[in-house]
Amino acid sequence: MRREDTLFQPSRQDAKSIWTATGAPSKSNYHSPASIDESPPLDKTSQNLGKLPIGGVMLRSVITALVLALPVLLVVFAVLMAAFGLSTAVGDAAAARVLWWGGMSCLILLTSDLILLIAAIGAVVVGIMDRPAIESSRVSSERSERDEHRS
Repeated sequence: MRREDTLFQPSRQDAKSIWTATGAPSKSNYHSPASIDESPPLDKTSQNLGKLPIGGVMLRSVITALVLALPVLLVVFAVLMAAFGLSTAVGDAAAARVLWWGGMSCLILLTSDLILLIAAIGAVVVGIMDRPAIESSRVSSERSERDEHRS
């Protein structure tokens, strides 16, 4: 078997540690640092990329914080714009100017939050797409038997 064919396939040990006898994923994470160190890296770049916490706890907490900040910023923006409308109707130009710039600052924060949220979700999607496909135990056992017959 060529090296290119086995490049993105998990080894038998990885498959056994990921899948239990029932076929459900075990609690061990495929991208844990231990499993990365066990497999021989191709070069320094792939080794360093494999250790990035894409889809890790930190990224999940960032997504949670961004999602929670979104409605808060929306409410603050709505209140500032309502107060701006009231101050404009009353004729208070100084308060209207302060509320206008406060509302625009909140709108900038809202836009930044949305862009960061899309980028974080994109990082999770890219991290999921980069993971190798995990074969079922039946398919991997058939493949190992076929490989044994060839040699």
